[in-house]
Amino acid sequence: MIEVDILYKEKRWNEYRLINQESVNQVFQVAFEELSLGEKNQEIECSLVLTDDLDIKEYNKKYRGNSKPTNTLSFPVDGMTSDKIVNLGDIFISLDTIKKESSEHSKNFYDHFFHLLLHRPLNRIRP
Repeated sequence: MIEVDILYKEKRWNEYRLINQESVNQVFQVAFEELSLGEKNQEIECSLVLTDDLDIKEYNKKYRGNSKPTNTLSFPVDGMTSDKIVNLGDIFISLDTIKKESSEHSKNFYDHFFHLLLHRPLNRIRP
């Protein structure tokens, strides 16, 4: 089972109704099944922070030494938090940057979001 905790730091994310707890958990579940990751009876946790360029720029500067916004930052956690729970860490995604990239490259916003969420081709993953 996969549980993704979503934190909406930027309220404009609420306009994108296809990005919600159910769809994000579903995308991770399908990806893990396709990749044969995880074991039976093992819980997988992850935090998703939906933010904007100003916020992600600060994290990028503080943790990566790069003083510009980016579409995605990830902060993996190494190891298990208990016998049955694996914590993957935190993923930050900037609304401003992925909107801009979607427009510049004529990509569907949702396809681009879910691609960035997993950093892999979508095939049958998008809800």
